[in-house]
Order: sequence, then structure tokens, then C-alpha cells
Amino acid sequence: MAKTDEVLIEVRPGRVRTALINAGRLVELIVEDETRPSVVGNIYLGRIEKVIESLNAAFVDLGLNRSGFLALAEARPRNTGGDSKGSISKYLREGEKVVVQVLRDPFEDKGPKLTTHVALTARTVILTPGDPAIRISRQIENKEIRTRQENLLKELAGPEEGFIVRTAAQKASDDDILADVTALRDAWAQVLVKFEATSSPFLLFGEPDGVLKALRDLVPADARRVVIDDVSAYIKARAHLEKQAPALLDRLIHHKETSPLFASEELLENIDQALSARVELPSGGSLVFSETPALVAIDVNAAGASAGGREQSALKTNLEAAVEIARQIRLRNLSGLLVIDFISMKKRDNGTKVLEILVHDVADDPNQVFVGGFTRFGLVEMTRKRPRQSLASSLGPSCQACSGSG
Repeated sequence: MAKTDEVLIEVRPGRVRTALINAGRLVELIVEDETRPSVVGNIYLGRIEKVIESLNAAFVDLGLNRSGFLALAEARPRNTGGDSKGSISKYLREGEKVVVQVLRDPFEDKGPKLTTHVALTARTVILTPGDPAIRISRQIENKEIRTRQENLLKELAGPEEGFIVRTAAQKASDDDILADVTALRDAWAQVLVKFEATSSPFLLFGEPDGVLKALRDLVPADARRVVIDDVSAYIKARAHLEKQAPALLDRLIHHKETSPLFASEELLENIDQALSARVELPSGGSLVFSETPALVAIDVNAAGASAGGREQSALKTNLEAAVEIARQIRLRNLSGLLVIDFISMKKRDNGTKVLEILVHDVADDPNQVFVGGFTRFGLVEMTRKRPRQSLASSLGPSCQACSGSG
């Protein structure tokens, strides 16, 4: 999976679009729409509306249009050692108030997914109150850095307080990490004060706006450029980076040209492709994407005949498809259940090669991806974590005439 080397932030009234670029090619496009704001990461003081024993889950009033869904696994305290056969009524009662954090935005007819396992995020670390574990990002491979950061946070951690070291901490100093820890503790202290002083439902903590969230979560320490086209957002970004990541200040650029940022950077064709149902492959084959409420279907179409015979032609196209599918599911933010219909191949080893490429290329996806392998019907099933809606949905309803197919 491609790494990010440039971040382009386009600001318009009511909307922020952040493009992640690698080697001039669009990797991901994140849309923050003020008319449909994301609530992922927000912390609420909620009220338990109803406990459903048959689902082992509860519905929580957050003061939003839809009630949140809190399952047993996310309601159960971390120190209960599993208790997979327990009952949610052991932990929750109707009418009581509960502190919850949003894991996934509402979509279709489903409300936001919730957890009681709260986590507060800074650029280098995540604070996990009530979970004393110290975890280090797998992307930080240097053993010396991992050991130093683990020892530092063990010394800093208070009782029942844990931390997750993020990839952005790879080049951070101890002072950078300490500053983030202090800021997170202050934020959590404010949450606790509000908890005691307010009644449910109430927003205890809100995530920052689209620009600041992008700077915190999407800009790697080794980014070549961070370009913003709005002067107010640019000034705000400079002030933020001066405190949080001063090393990035010389790479922060204000786009002053009259032409729109994404047009100047020649991204419009990439975006059009990400919204098209069909993607062409180098060999002449193609992919067709179909989003439905239940799943995403991906069909791999064969290229023309080749000198190597049908099996080799199918393998070549499927290998190309595996690489492009890994890129497209991140670019389009496809999630939930994904079913891939690769071109059928007779040799089992060829199927193994295709799966290996697919697994390798989704490994660095920031959203957790699980590849289940081929089913008895020759389909590949996989799942991808769904924190927010797909790119097509976030950009608005598709054309009624062609459903986005052109």
C-alpha cells in the first residue's frame, strides 16, 4: 500500500477535502461536510434508552437524530477477562447515564456505533483511561525507538492509565511526547468535570475541525508538502504546527493560484475515477464496483487472449486486480463486507499467489482489513472497518440517471 508523501487540503464553505498523495497519485480522499459532520471520536454523556437482551446490546440517547448502538463487547469493562457469554444487563440499566465514544458514524438505517472504552488522540500518542497497557504502533520497527518510548510512557503513566504510541511518534522527541501526554490529560480532566456537572445527553468532548484533524492524523512526519488553499485555514495550520509539529512548518504551503488546488495538482481525473463504477487494468482487463447496503461486490473482468494461454492470462489479470483493489478500497473508502469475483483459475497455487498479493497490499491500510480467502464458490470475502461512509456517499447522492457510471 502506498505511503503518503503529500497532503493537499481544499477548504470550501461547509466542506473540507483532504487528498493524500503518493508519487503524484491519489491514495485517499477524506471529505468533512459540515452539513453531515462526522461524530467519530466524539465523547458523549449518554442515557441508556433500552437494553435488548436478545442482541446483548443497548441503545443510547446521545442527543443526536439517531440513538447509538452499544454492544456487550464495548460495554464490558476491560478487566473482566472476556466474559463472552455474559449479559449486557450485568453492566447497563435502562435510564442510567453512561460515558461513550463514537466508533463509527451512522449510515443507512444504522445509528452510530459506540464504546465505553474511551481514547483521546494527539499527534504522537493516544491516551486510554482505564486501560493501563502501553502499546507501540507496528509501523515503528526500530527496536531502540520502541524500547525508549515504551520505557518513557511506563514512567509517565498513572494508575489505570495507558497509552498507544502512534506512527507519527517515530521521529518525535521525549519532550514532544510529554507535551501531548499533558494535553491529553488536561482534555480528559475537562471531560470528567463536565461529567459531574451536566445531565445526559451531552457532548463531553468534540473532535477538532477537518483541517486540524487532517494535520493531526493524516500528515506523516516525512511529508514533502502540506498545501492549503484557504488563507484562514493556512494561518490556523501554522499556529497548530508551531506547537505540535514545528519540523513541518517549512513544508506548509499556501496555495495562492487562481485555479482551484485540486485542479492545479491534476487530481480531478483521479477523483472522477474513484467515483466511476469501472476501473481499467494495465493488461486490458477491468474492475467493476457495486456498492449495496449489504456488501460491496467487485467483479474482475478478463483481458483479451494472450500468448501464454487462458490460465496465465487469468493469473496476470487477477494479480493486477489484487493490487488495484487494495488501492481502490482505500481511495473509495469501501468497508463492511467486500466480495471479489476474480477470474476463475484451475491451479490452486495461482489462487494462493493472488491472495498473497492482496493481503500484502492491504496490510498498511489505516482501517483494519481482514481477507478471508476463497469460498467454495470461488469468491474472495474480506472485511474492512467502517468508521465513516464511503467516498461516493460523502460527496452526495449519485446521479439518478446513471448511478455514477457516467
